Amino acid sequence: MKNDMVFILNRNSGRVKQKLPQIYRAVDKYINKDVFSVRMAETSSPEEARKIIAELENGYNPVVVAVGGDGTVNKTLNHIAGKNIMLGIIPLGSGNALAREMKIPLHIEKAVQKLNDFRVRSIDLMRVNRQYYGACVGGIGFDALIAQKFENLTERGLKNYIRLSVQEFFKYKNIEVVLQIGQAEYRHNAFLVSFANTSQYGNNAYIAPKAKPDDGMLDIVVMKKLEVHKTPVLAAKLFTKKIDTYKHLEYYKADKFSLITTSEKMYMHLDGEPIELEENRADVEVLPGLLKVVVG
Repeated sequence: MKNDMVFILNRNSGRVKQKLPQIYRAVDKYINKDVFSVRMAETSSPEEARKIIAELENGYNPVVVAVGGDGTVNKTLNHIAGKNIMLGIIPLGSGNALAREMKIPLHIEKAVQKLNDFRVRSIDLMRVNRQYYGACVGGIGFDALIAQKFENLTERGLKNYIRLSVQEFFKYKNIEVVLQIGQAEYRHNAFLVSFANTSQYGNNAYIAPKAKPDDGMLDIVVMKKLEVHKTPVLAAKLFTKKIDTYKHLEYYKADKFSLITTSEKMYMHLDGEPIELEENRADVEVLPGLLKVVVG
């Protein structure tokens, strides 16, 4: 009996549309048709993708392959969380956080070949307010603000992300936040609060270098202050897995915790995807081994 494999291809993504011929050629050339029953599903809406994924749930060893960036991966895993469906990734984004963490090649042909190897790893997921799922890094504060604004840019990519971050930095004001872990409360005036299941934002920028995706814990990073004149040093620490040595940073570990702000609403991101919560509280928990990923 063949394993069921569906590639989700978002027709609204310019990068996916640009790479479609290359993707089809790679799948036709490298996927073993004796082992996998392959379907190429070109979708135009999240609802259409959700229906296709729902049809796959009763398949044999079903695999949904998210073709795109971190946002596409996040939307896909939110459709399959808790279901008997494995996640594959063809990374086409600017950050590719989960693909990098799972050692999946960033080259289309090589990524397809790794799918054909069918090596599977179970990892944890993080869940916010029992509704939203993430696999990599979530947070509130400055990075959540950038995620909100980056979502609305017509042209994306790393350069525009950096440009936007610089523009917003000088207007940004820290947030008052309470971190609750069990019976303990930690109050911070924070530049950002990140909670991480994996170690990096993407692009090998390591916000939580100690985080592991299968240890049943989340790493919580509170950056209380950002000194402008030391941003080159901070950037170097971020890209060399030494951010935890930054003096204005607090580092916690927990399997569940809550974040509370003084705002009426809370702006957050999960895997770079912006979320607007209708309250000022986020209850975050780790769900051990909930997601199976076809890895590199």
